[in-house]
Amino acid sequence: MERIRDSIFHRTPEGNRACDSGLPEAHRAVLQCVRNTTHFDAIAARLAPRANDEVARCLDDLEAIGLVESIPLEWLVELYMLERYEPAPLAHPRQLPA
Repeated sequence: MERIRDSIFHRTPEGNRACDSGLPEAHRAVLQCVRNTTHFDAIAARLAPRANDEVARCLDDLEAIGLVESIPLEWLVELYMLERYEPAPLAHPRQLPA
C-alpha cells in the first residue's frame, strides 16, 4: 500500500468511460477524483471522510482492472535525475603500440 500512497494516478480511456458505470459506490467515487495526473494525497483529500486505507484499496482494485494507471514518484525523480545527468566527455583513446 505504501507504493500507492507515493504514486501519481491517471484514468485510462476505459476509466473515463467507467466513471458513471455500475461500479461499487466507493470505487466510483475514487475513480471520479482521479484526473489527468493526481497524487494519492489529492484523491484522499477529496474523499476526506473515507479512510486512506480504503482509498488505497480502491485505487489498487481500479488499477488491477485497468481503469487507472499509476506512476511511482520515485521513478519520476530518477527520470528527472537522468535528464539532468551530463556524462563527462570521452577521453581520446591512446595510441596502441604496434
